Amino acid sequence: MESNFGKDWKVIYNKLEQIGSTLPYKYENLRKTKVMSLGMDVGIDKDKSLYLYEINGAPITSPLLAEVVDFRTKYYQYLLDGLSN
Repeated sequence: MESNFGKDWKVIYNKLEQIGSTLPYKYENLRKTKVMSLGMDVGIDKDKSLYLYEINGAPITSPLLAEVVDFRTKYYQYLLDGLSN
């Protein structure tokens, strides 16, 4: 963050931490349910103001499935190659 916001990075970081430590409880209160994971999309403008765009109740993982399959396949191949040596 320092490379993007210079000396103001700590102020922005503290604001983000405050959002992260308070907003999930408010979200749960509004939804009247506990959540296991929560994603928040926050934008920062040139004036260093924070804007909450959306809250997601769960991460979207479907785009990652193909990548996970590829990594597992390569890992299993690595294991098999090690057995044959």
